[in-house]
Amino acid sequence: MQKAKYVWDAEIKTSGKEPYRLKVSKEVDLDSSTGKLYSQDRILPSSIQEGHILVIPRFGNPRIQQLYQEAKGTVKDARDARELAERLNSFIHQKVHYEEPDVEEKVLHIDRALEYGGVCKEKAALLQMMLQMFGIESRFRRGKFQPYNERGKAINYDRKTGRKVSGRHAWIEVKAGKEKLIADPTNNLLGNEEDLYRLERVKFVPGKNVVERSRS
Repeated sequence: MQKAKYVWDAEIKTSGKEPYRLKVSKEVDLDSSTGKLYSQDRILPSSIQEGHILVIPRFGNPRIQQLYQEAKGTVKDARDARELAERLNSFIHQKVHYEEPDVEEKVLHIDRALEYGGVCKEKAALLQMMLQMFGIESRFRRGKFQPYNERGKAINYDRKTGRKVSGRHAWIEVKAGKEKLIADPTNNLLGNEEDLYRLERVKFVPGKNVVERSRS
């Protein structure tokens, strides 16, 4: 048996009241043969009014189990936790094509993103599931993705295409040994804050997370 830790650093929004802080840190047993961690689904609410709720299924879900089996082949000869996280990050980046999902009633079951595509939060949530199944501690983050130019000036729009390049984003913080890394499966980036700014000219600015366990 391995042990993995999942951490949600969350703000729960309550109707008509100020949000209150909720931190959940729980160590759980992970059966490597089945990959099962949870006995019930979890809910990841949207951080914006026009967004959709994401239902994160239990690990016994057949599509998640199939994804886990595929991922095992990708990481089987990884030398350490960092390389394993890097391979899983690239795996999810390639596995889920980037597309705003066609959501009915503003609810999306994350396993359907494997078939129909998804955006940053689908990719990040799937990556966190895989990290947990391989025993790596992680933290789901929401906030802002901000690119910079060579002079250190923030870039909000691509000069050639006019496309917005900064804005709301979701990613995963990974604890790989003694390293604290940022994993962004949307852009296929992984590294510590300093290296990502030095090499890629991007910063990840944490904002509010809105996370709640389901009561099913």
